[in-house]
Amino acid sequence: MAGGPGEFEDPKGLLRFGDLLATRDFGDDRLSLWTWTGEPAGTRNLETLPLRGSAVWIAPVDTGRLAATTFVPIPSEGPIAALPRALVVASTSGELDTLADVSIPGFQVVRAEGRTRQLPLPYPPVPVAAVSAGLVYVARGAGYDVIGFGTTGDTVRRLTGPAERPPVTAGMKRAFASGIGDSAFAARIEYPKRAPVVRSLVAGPGGELLVRTWWRTGDLDRWDRWSGQGVYSGSFLLPTGAAHVAVGVGRIVARTEDALDRQRVTVFTPSDSASCPGPVPDPARAPMAPPPERAP
Repeated sequence: MAGGPGEFEDPKGLLRFGDLLATRDFGDDRLSLWTWTGEPAGTRNLETLPLRGSAVWIAPVDTGRLAATTFVPIPSEGPIAALPRALVVASTSGELDTLADVSIPGFQVVRAEGRTRQLPLPYPPVPVAAVSAGLVYVARGAGYDVIGFGTTGDTVRRLTGPAERPPVTAGMKRAFASGIGDSAFAARIEYPKRAPVVRSLVAGPGGELLVRTWWRTGDLDRWDRWSGQGVYSGSFLLPTGAAHVAVGVGRIVARTEDALDRQRVTVFTPSDSASCPGPVPDPARAPMAPPPERAP
């Protein structure tokens, strides 16, 4: 496999890198950088970073530091109750600072037709993170609670919303079961009644942060927009299947699939909607900025 600009072994994801776009190439363990018009703009090698494990998610903080969610592989034998992960900031000079524990739930043991398998838990509170304007945001619990860390671990900002959580719908159950690949096991999955509120976080321009929720209507997900000052500023809808989302000024780029499962890059121009499902944050509520506090 070639490793020049625009050539990949295993590309994954799309993210903002300052004024550029970046995609991660797991094969070469690097970030490939692009302008918003599709021109190659260089690479960033990740092998020299002191991550002390493999990076599941990674995003630039500034020219010399990157934030990452890392994990150390664990033995596959026996029940796995949790998958240990850490949210860290690593610098090209060799420094590493751990901001938070972001371990995720493990697996459930399912028995069917005399067989046993460990299967992922459906719709658990999976930690998600994003970097916007130098703050490292993470949502870890099932509620609407997004914490913004400074790069040394101080809690700088907290974005919160209503406590009500979205229901796990029949469509969500079908979607999860389709990924099991065995109908006998899929029929024995135990589903929670409620999903977490936050599904993912995506950085926008000017310090903006987009919160993708599990609130949905039909095949559309609700997204909440937060300003660079930590104020809720509206919600809009995007297709449930939109993946690898990157945000520009007034536009959103995402990977989508058509009815024939053909993948394509789609550009959306979102507009706020009053018909979004679920309770939304209060735009009049002042942003929470607790005293500096060291992350656990």
